[in-house]
Amino acid sequence: MATWQVRQERGVSFVTAGGAFYRAESCAGRDLAVLAAALQRRRAPGGRLRVLDVMSASGMRGARYLAQAEADEVWINDGSPDLHEAMVFNMCTAAGMQLADAVQQHAVSGAGGGGSSSGRDGSSVASSSGRDGAVSGGQEPGSAGPESEEALRRRVAGWSAQAQVVKLEGLARDVWQWDLPALPASQSRTTPSRGEAGHEGTGAAAAGPEACRDSGSTSTSTSGSGSGSGSADPADAFTGRRIRISHVDANRLLTNCYMRESYYDLIDVDSFGSEAMYFPAAIDAVRYGGLLYLTATDGFTSSGKRPERGLASYGAYLRALPWSNEQGLRMVIGGAVREAASRGVTLTPVFSLYSYHGPVFRVMLRARRSAEWASQHYGFAGHCFVHGDNYSVGWKDLAGAVCRCESRGRRRPVQVPMADSPASAPASGAGHTASSGSSSSGNSSSSSSSSSGSSTPLVLSGPMWTGPLHDAEELRAMKAEAEARGWQGFGMSAEDAPFLRDRKKSSRNVRPLEELLELMLEEADPRLPPGFFSIDDSVARRMARPPPRDALIAALRQEGFAAARCHLEARAFRTNACMADVLRVAEDRLGIPSRAVKA
Repeated sequence: MATWQVRQERGVSFVTAGGAFYRAESCAGRDLAVLAAALQRRRAPGGRLRVLDVMSASGMRGARYLAQAEADEVWINDGSPDLHEAMVFNMCTAAGMQLADAVQQHAVSGAGGGGSSSGRDGSSVASSSGRDGAVSGGQEPGSAGPESEEALRRRVAGWSAQAQVVKLEGLARDVWQWDLPALPASQSRTTPSRGEAGHEGTGAAAAGPEACRDSGSTSTSTSGSGSGSGSADPADAFTGRRIRISHVDANRLLTNCYMRESYYDLIDVDSFGSEAMYFPAAIDAVRYGGLLYLTATDGFTSSGKRPERGLASYGAYLRALPWSNEQGLRMVIGGAVREAASRGVTLTPVFSLYSYHGPVFRVMLRARRSAEWASQHYGFAGHCFVHGDNYSVGWKDLAGAVCRCESRGRRRPVQVPMADSPASAPASGAGHTASSGSSSSGNSSSSSSSSSGSSTPLVLSGPMWTGPLHDAEELRAMKAEAEARGWQGFGMSAEDAPFLRDRKKSSRNVRPLEELLELMLEEADPRLPPGFFSIDDSVARRMARPPPRDALIAALRQEGFAAARCHLEARAFRTNACMADVLRVAEDRLGIPSRAVKA
């Protein structure tokens, strides 16, 4: 086993051991997930939150769900049994578990070693509040560092001796389980609030499986006996807190939860590469009104370098667009939204997060039961490499997906003649302005023009999600929650986050949490279409010198356009203005002239 290393993130102590993968740069993604989970608990029926992390690695994200979102049940799973000890340590530490007297002596004496399957006596546990993630056994928060690896593994052996080993119907492998008392009301920052309309789940147990899925409860359950012989999931008869650890194939576990009608309020799928293969089972296992947190790291597909792979995984033929990092987010959302729609489930983004390291694409989606879905936001992204403009193209407008080079100017709709038709009609889906679907492109002295009646074909990529990447209302609530918790900065010391000491290209879009939330709130403006403009690339090539980003955004807003910063690139901005208008505004208001660009 690899050397154990104790770390801290937002005050939660955890270890990376057994070859567990951990990347400090991803702290922001975990911060946002915990904030969304904490808000979800307040909305959940009865104020209870069940979390299933099917690819947990060492379980440190599950530990944060337990300690900081105050989840009532956290089930962490990883296919590698080598990570078991780290998973036990991190979850039991986050729960503030105390070792029973007899087990404490067993652990201190070193008897029994650190075997993950030892001590299945199901003995009861005593619990402290432990919400700061301190290592138990009388130590202060963050004091685990001086302990030797041997001492830490003895602690794990003691906690393992207190676990129940449960056999669940349909799963051949054991599930380790710890039942803990509920947090005292005075220690919980969560207050019950009205659930989502239509998903309160009142009387779910008596209303059948669909109502059970609304409320997150199951229609058949038995109380856990600790003997490991029961086949039904006892999760819903238990009113305290519960930890579960398993080593099962992710799809098998998700499908098993669905088959047992045991639905979760938040399902976290943190996979490498393309994770579209997990979409169907994850959608089946999430409670209506609950959250799906999906991760992908397939930068080759998102950048358009493997279009056949994107077609196989996400049903999208992706091209090499200037904003391929955003295309990765929209690829994941679009694939999940389409898969959910085929199941009568509507998914909408809560937030979307791109991280340059990896690269990593993370999206938090809310699932609702509905036969109607946002099909108007499932289409194609178009880009004109002549003028640098971005378009949202609907299915009905694919035949006329062109950039009208001779009709560029402020707020004028693009007239796209259909093939072999003398008449021209507005292209309702091939527009630059997201709110109306019509383009704001038009005549401009600063843009190149082709001969009368000609047009430039757009490079199309998709289908993908073309709607907003974030929910502004949700982000405002998350921002308020972060402020209430005092969460600022990067969530860790420079010692635990080497990228903070040496800001290289790989961390160029890493920002403090408060700044990240502000940027995402700006991006949530529904008037903003897909794509962004890079100051140092598409804009700089068309101007005498690169304009100041913030000054240009302010100038565009003064002209009546929507404009915002972009969390994906530090030197980029979003706007519903076309490139011709961007150049004109920069020249008129900032005094930076445009220059001729070869077509």
